Amino acid sequence: MIRDLAQVIDNARSFIGQGWTYKLGGDSEKKKEIDCSAFVWRCLGDRKYDKSSGVWRNTSWLASSKALAIFDRLDEPVPGCIAVYGWSKYPNGKGKPGHCAIVVDPAAHTVIDASSSTGTIKERRVDRFWFPSKTQPKTYWLVPKGAEYVEESEEDSEIKNLTLVALAVAGFWAFYASR
Repeated sequence: MIRDLAQVIDNARSFIGQGWTYKLGGDSEKKKEIDCSAFVWRCLGDRKYDKSSGVWRNTSWLASSKALAIFDRLDEPVPGCIAVYGWSKYPNGKGKPGHCAIVVDPAAHTVIDASSSTGTIKERRVDRFWFPSKTQPKTYWLVPKGAEYVEESEEDSEIKNLTLVALAVAGFWAFYASR
C-alpha cells in the first residue's frame, strides 16, 4: 500500500478524464467501471477485494474498526487522506457511511472521487462532510499506518487561500480584457 500521500493524490488525478464511469460495486479496468471505494483502493496501489482474507473492503469496511489494523484515524484532514462520509440513517437511528474520497486540499474542501452524482471521477469541492450536522454526524479521515504527510500550518493555509483569490482575480481580469 502506498504511504506517500502526495503519490496518492497523483494517482487519483491520473484517473481524471480517462473514460471511467461510476458504477456501484464496480471495479473493472476492462469496462472502466468503478465505485468510490474501488477508486480509493486503486489510488492506494491496492484493490478493493483482499484475496488473502476474502474480504470486500468497501466504504462500510473503511469506517469499521477492522480498518484500524491498516489505517490511522486523524482528527483533521490532510492532503491525500481518505474521507469516509455520507451517512445513511436507518429507522432505528443507526447508520452507515455511503461514500469515500481522496482529500486534495482540506482548506478548499476539495476531493477527488468516483461519484454517482457526477457519473465519473472528478476533482471537486464538497462542503457537506466538513461540517457535522444531523444528516452528516461524522467524517472519518484515514491515512495508511506509517503514511508520510505534513500537516499544514494556519499560515500556509492562509497563504494558499490568498493565492487562490489572487489567481481568481487575475483570471477574471484576463477574461475581461480579452473581450
